[in-house]
Amino acid sequence: MEKHYLDLLSTQHGDKTVYEKMISGELTAYCAFVGKKFSESPASLMVVGRAMNGWETNFSTCSSLEDVCEQVVEQKYDFDDVINRCGFESAGRKRKYYYSTSKFWKLIKFVLEQYGESDIGNWYDDSKGWNQRIFWSNLYKVAPRSTGNPDWQLIKKIMAPSIEIFLEEIHKYSPKRILLVTDMNYLEPWKREPSFAKVLGLSKENAENYKYVVACGKYGESKIVVCKRPDVRGMSDDMISDMAVEIKTAFDN
Repeated sequence: MEKHYLDLLSTQHGDKTVYEKMISGELTAYCAFVGKKFSESPASLMVVGRAMNGWETNFSTCSSLEDVCEQVVEQKYDFDDVINRCGFESAGRKRKYYYSTSKFWKLIKFVLEQYGESDIGNWYDDSKGWNQRIFWSNLYKVAPRSTGNPDWQLIKKIMAPSIEIFLEEIHKYSPKRILLVTDMNYLEPWKREPSFAKVLGLSKENAENYKYVVACGKYGESKIVVCKRPDVRGMSDDMISDMAVEIKTAFDN
């Protein structure tokens, strides 16, 4: 996997490479994170977003491509942050951030509730440790450090190594279910270029009767469901709960 990260980080983006922009603080990068209870989870759920925009790891002390790569792949994440009642402060935000307000994380919890792996309605004192039961990744491992997703120019350049890293993650952890909370535009931005949608064999035809699920597929033994983004204007908690029900139905079919 490290080879593909080296390919990713050495990509030229404008007048600098990706890793040089990480050292200067313009870009950031991360690896996938696995909860402590993922290996014992019956749902075996891998949750995938688009990119980790605003990830604040500091790479300024790195002096080479190899230094940056080592720091990226050795990053750790404490899923206990998800259920931290006090929230946490971030340089890119004017106020404290609480995962409990995130529609993305609400969807994850609602899906785990569908599988009996989270107490219904209990975010902070869940008896099953829902926050530790997932494998969390993103399609694109490089993003702006401040905010926002990577631009399309950068995505086009990092597409190939990003796909290779993603496939290695699947091979390493063997999730039974992969939930892509990405919609389709980031999975296949260009019809004639390599894409996640092509490699994963995703089909919109398998999701024609759903409201929130937009594509389904299978890669090896892993079932894949692609859903709309829950963080759109007007998406209520009840709607996100309905989305979770539909996601389970799609996985079960």
